[in-house]
Amino acid sequence: MDFGLSLTLGVSALGFCVQVVLLWLQVGALRRHGEDSFRLLAVGSVCGVIYTCFIFLPYVVTFSTNTSAVIYAAGLLFLLPAYILSIVGTVLLFRSYRRLAERSNESAQPT
Repeated sequence: MDFGLSLTLGVSALGFCVQVVLLWLQVGALRRHGEDSFRLLAVGSVCGVIYTCFIFLPYVVTFSTNTSAVIYAAGLLFLLPAYILSIVGTVLLFRSYRRLAERSNESAQPT
């Protein structure tokens, strides 16, 4: 295996591990807080993990060029929702935090 392929696989494996850790944190936060933002972030992470599995598949199993192209295209069907859900989930999380901070500041104001 050449250096470039090894580097690609290593970086992809690291990205997969990071996605799994983020998913674990998001599911834990969803259980504790029940916020929709964590639900969206978790579903986005699941889509990202599935995408990564699709991308790894041609490195693990030998396919024809056409089959590999179809696998990559199928993986993209999970990548776009991962991006969208992650962005929307992050926006909702920031909004939720802003509301919490505003309520906290209001209650800390002397009357």
